[in-house]
Amino acid sequence: MNKILTDQTVLDQYIDLFEDEASEFIREIIDSFLEDAPKQFAELDQSLSQNDTVTFRRAAHTLKTGCKTVGAPALAAKFLELEGKSEKGDLTSVVSTIIDCKAMFDTLKSELITKNNGLD
Repeated sequence: MNKILTDQTVLDQYIDLFEDEASEFIREIIDSFLEDAPKQFAELDQSLSQNDTVTFRRAAHTLKTGCKTVGAPALAAKFLELEGKSEKGDLTSVVSTIIDCKAMFDTLKSELITKNNGLD
């Protein structure tokens, strides 16, 4: 799978904003995202099995926002797609996209852990 974290400028903006505290801030947002994302994936799976479009949309939206925050626009776009389908009440065609998202997240997770470990 291709590299997911393609927009390094997102994290660089935090460096510009927080200067000396940037590393700590970036660690916090990465850790928070990596802790929360599995919970949101579980929400996607559970709400899909219950055809609960409201909970599904909320989880997709949360994941989309988290991906944007850590600089993963390709994955954010996938969650935007899921969010849009749930707004239309259509959860019948989301399974393959969810599978893609989980695979992309695994790659992103590795990249973010590497990034976190490389912060000073």
